[in-house]
Amino acid sequence: MHKILALSALALTLSLAAGAEAQARGWTHQGTTTTPRGTTTSNGSGSCSGGACSWRGSATGPRGNTVTHQGSGSCADGHCSSTGAVTGPNGKVATRQGSTSCAGGTCNSTGSWTGPNGKTATRQDTTSCADGHCSTTGSWTGPNAGAANRSISSAVTPN
Repeated sequence: MHKILALSALALTLSLAAGAEAQARGWTHQGTTTTPRGTTTSNGSGSCSGGACSWRGSATGPRGNTVTHQGSGSCADGHCSSTGAVTGPNGKVATRQGSTSCAGGTCNSTGSWTGPNGKTATRQDTTSCADGHCSTTGSWTGPNAGAANRSISSAVTPN
């Protein structure tokens, strides 16, 4: 689930930054992540037009369980906001809302997730892109004060 959350956050940042500058753009992604627990495959797609974006995707873990996500966002004056949802393999839904501001090739993003049990986690990320490559660093704080740091590096291929 953390992988799909990370992908959602990265997709939001990239899509809203791209959507704010373009009349209409779309993208797709497919990938695999291999850990000691096994391989997770993911895919997704989205599009932007007129400062508004929408996206959807899924990830299937090593035990065959699938998580889906969808969301939408809009931008005005260098500031973007978004909402979305992740549905787990058991049908339970977590909701998300976030905010992103971009300037000089760097986007700063904050957000919160509310799980099906009503507990909330928060995140802060910074994403920088140059020459078709993006890097994201950030942190998450869980509902019980647990914290985690993350770093994501990816190539971006718009379609």
